Amino acid sequence: MSGLTPKQYMEQWLDLSSKTNPKPPPEEVERLKKEYRAQRKRAEFEQWAMKQMEAANEQKEA
Repeated sequence: MSGLTPKQYMEQWLDLSSKTNPKPPPEEVERLKKEYRAQRKRAEFEQWAMKQMEAANEQKEA
């Protein structure tokens, strides 16, 4: 350790990480969230549709 208190160490680390990996602007964050939600909904719908298809196939076979 370089003689820093844990608090100072965390502050320096956070400062460094914000410089090396800056946060995107709020509009970009919102856009990414919307994209992610759309992908989730699509995936959930596809899973639901597959279950419906499998149920329909089982009924046909029965």
